[in-house]
Amino acid sequence: MTQNIVKDKCRYSSIGRASECHSEGCEIIARCLLDKVSGKVHNCKICNKKFDKHQSLGAHMVSMHNEKFRKRKRFKTIIISKRCIKCSKKFKVKRSKYVKNNIFNIRKDEKQFCSHKCANSHKHTTKSRNKISEKMKKLRKGAANKKVDRYCSSCKIKISAYNKSGLCQCCLGKTESFRKRVSLAVKGKTGGLRNGGGRGKQGWYKGYFCNSSWELAYVVLNIEHNIKFFRNKKGFKYKYEGKIFNYYPDFVENNTYIEIKGFDTAKTLAKRKNFKHDLRVISKNEIVPYIEYVVNKYGKDYIKLYDNMRV
Repeated sequence: MTQNIVKDKCRYSSIGRASECHSEGCEIIARCLLDKVSGKVHNCKICNKKFDKHQSLGAHMVSMHNEKFRKRKRFKTIIISKRCIKCSKKFKVKRSKYVKNNIFNIRKDEKQFCSHKCANSHKHTTKSRNKISEKMKKLRKGAANKKVDRYCSSCKIKISAYNKSGLCQCCLGKTESFRKRVSLAVKGKTGGLRNGGGRGKQGWYKGYFCNSSWELAYVVLNIEHNIKFFRNKKGFKYKYEGKIFNYYPDFVENNTYIEIKGFDTAKTLAKRKNFKHDLRVISKNEIVPYIEYVVNKYGKDYIKLYDNMRV
């Protein structure tokens, strides 16, 4: 039977000694397998401890019952009972003892608490408690002062407790200091002639920027009928309510300025009165033939003619 096991288990001969002698390694494995098959138990003659393998028995004899080997041991593990810092309960900790000088090797991260509950809880001293109470008193006083009702100094309307100016939004907007700050912040960003400044459906068409669908209809008809025109970029000053503004007509055609306007206001009438050059205003009724021409040719959704439409 041993010969058959050695033949079958020859591939397990890669243990340490088998590299030197192939036959010895196979014999050791065969003995181990025979012990398992037969159910043989190896007993220690000193302490009567049982082992399945003869190798484990040999290791036990060397480590436990051999005085030379025991002398070589430098450290010995000892279980010590400690008291928890928080709850003063006893708990056990493992320590290593140096055998030669009987000195304990205490780790820096050794347990000082019996459980996570004690480790995570905070026990404040009298000094720390006094500091926390003083801080909380100051915070409460500040909160009480902020909750006092405040009112606008001019119109007596209730305002927020965090308002620094002491005025409501309406009264603050009327002050000269606020207006100056707003004008400085917005200076150069608004006013003047700018693409996209209108309210209509805007976009580019063959190099002309149109601020509305009416302007697009005007541009399309003029281009297709070879009427010469260009976009106006020149501003003209006029007065309105004691202030000076700039007026920019839309186009120039045959030395006449053209303004496409669907409605009139007091400000637009002031523009026309102060304007000294030839001006033609295309009103709501006059733009109808331009729109009809474009709709008949391109359909009602003629805004799609824009190269880069912005709706």
